[in-house]
Amino acid sequence: MKNTINKCLLTLIFIFSTSVVYSQNDTLKEIHIGEHVPNIALSGFIDDTLQKVQLSNLYKNKLLILDFWATWCRPCISELTKLDTLKKQFSNQIEIVAVGYQSFSTINDFLKKRPELRPKNYFVLANDNILSRKLFPHKGIPHMVWIDSAGKVIAITGGEDVNFKNIKEIVKGKVLPLRAKIDIKNFDFTKTFHLKDSSFLGRSIFTGHTNGILSYETYGTYKSVIPHMIDRIFMDNISIRDLYWTAAFQHQICWGNYGRIILEIKDSLKYMQPRFAPESYQRSKYYNSINSSDWAQDNSYCYELQMPEPRMDTILYQYMISDLNRYLNLNGRFEKRNMQCYILKYRNKHLNILNESKKQHKHFITTQNVTKLTEILNANINQDQIVDETGIKNALIDFDINGLKAGITPEQINAILNRSGLYIIKVKRMVPVFVISEYY
Repeated sequence: MKNTINKCLLTLIFIFSTSVVYSQNDTLKEIHIGEHVPNIALSGFIDDTLQKVQLSNLYKNKLLILDFWATWCRPCISELTKLDTLKKQFSNQIEIVAVGYQSFSTINDFLKKRPELRPKNYFVLANDNILSRKLFPHKGIPHMVWIDSAGKVIAITGGEDVNFKNIKEIVKGKVLPLRAKIDIKNFDFTKTFHLKDSSFLGRSIFTGHTNGILSYETYGTYKSVIPHMIDRIFMDNISIRDLYWTAAFQHQICWGNYGRIILEIKDSLKYMQPRFAPESYQRSKYYNSINSSDWAQDNSYCYELQMPEPRMDTILYQYMISDLNRYLNLNGRFEKRNMQCYILKYRNKHLNILNESKKQHKHFITTQNVTKLTEILNANINQDQIVDETGIKNALIDFDINGLKAGITPEQINAILNRSGLYIIKVKRMVPVFVISEYY
């Protein structure tokens, strides 16, 4: 009965309408919020024998909602029952048209298979290419266009905004600040995402060598004054070994003592600078190259990790290790291995704990604790690592830095440490190391 009445009304409206009709062959442009729709003729209504209906007759004296949908869209299908209920609730205050680009037979067959979805109170338009493609082109569905009784587009939204509360306010004449649905119509999901390059919340980036910038590393504390809370790690033009070194041991003083890293690899030159792999370098293509930067071009990388908010630095460096493993297809991890090392010990009766009167003496450095002292020693010995076994890691020690230099021998270290009641001795221990392995 309802369909018969609607058909008769639409027939009369079409016959007696005096509005200007745009030919569908005319050039039509996209309509935006705040603009008026052209008075085009529509055809292809499911369950309707009308050949054409003018768009202006659908919004005359009422709110018109165009629901763009498809039979394959699950959220769209969920909307159909809701639309039918809303039309029934608001009766002649609104008109709803479910607009489909698919063929008449596709939509009709779908509704035959799902009779519970067949509209009882609103219209379904099939085989549309005017509303969908020209006037209101879009990328995602459901796509809802709200048109007032004057033919002006007052909103373009998603399906969630089409609800009883919003419709009730609009038919009463209120202007609602509905969030506009924006579709980037030429967006290609198969290409690298660059739309938010300047406004991302968090990301990691890994690239090859970048010309024009120095080899550099940094980490950010720009949003926090709390120690060890960082939001960024950035390293550029760095070797693989040094990237992993930073991630594994963070910003400890002992930079340069690579005894803590074990490389289980085929070609060491891919991982470290030529001066650290002289034999591989002499056999490589870089040895006789006229461009000294060729090795860096092929074997240094840039890495950045940016987080939305500061986090503990240890967490970010764990992320960095995971990133490097993925990007480089390597297996970098911590292990304990039984190997040669030096242990730091002290002589109970001779331990030289910090004396207040010596704080300003130019020959002394005040370390925060024995742990920091161990790091300083590791930075200079450039051999097997030194492990603290003093058991007094929090004690402050007077330490004479005269004679302390890179490449210092264990014997020279002991000569300096002896004045503080400390010494190192070579032993075998299960020590923590960072291992980098290739997947063969």
